[in-house]
Amino acid sequence: MTRRLPLPLHLAAVALLLVAAVGLASCAEDAARSDVGLTGPTTATTQPEPGQADEPADGADGLVGDARQAIGQWVLLEGTVDGEAIVVPGGEQITMEITRTQVVGASACNQYSATATIDGGEMTVDAPTTTRMLCADDAMAAESAYVDGLQRITSLDSDGEELVLTGDGVELRFVAA
Repeated sequence: MTRRLPLPLHLAAVALLLVAAVGLASCAEDAARSDVGLTGPTTATTQPEPGQADEPADGADGLVGDARQAIGQWVLLEGTVDGEAIVVPGGEQITMEITRTQVVGASACNQYSATATIDGGEMTVDAPTTTRMLCADDAMAAESAYVDGLQRITSLDSDGEELVLTGDGVELRFVAA
């Protein structure tokens, strides 16, 4: 003979399971973000032990000049791919967080991540992995142009407070987030 819980207790058990699932998902997201260096400010430095050199905690050790300045969080200011402007619809953003070996961010509709290589003034980005949400046509068009352009990046430069990524037919200008 099976015993059934009264309906209010059954609903309480379901609610408890949902709360636990949400908590676990949050922990998994925090763990994934820490794997790519997104747990704290990207410009923090550690205090050296006596006798050790001061090393940055932002993953930029060994990088110099523009490459070092690229490590951090950015928001797309403007961009062109093959002469066409990337038009980001109101309320949406294209963002990029650059670590020494990866870029992650929002691409007007979806989240993305990709392996990146930075060497001096050169930067390449592999084909990104993205979430698969559908959005309005204008957001999807901006995202498509951005992701296409991102994979064609070959160099990085700073222009005042802006980060400029360029490649064959591509220019992406970012400002610090």
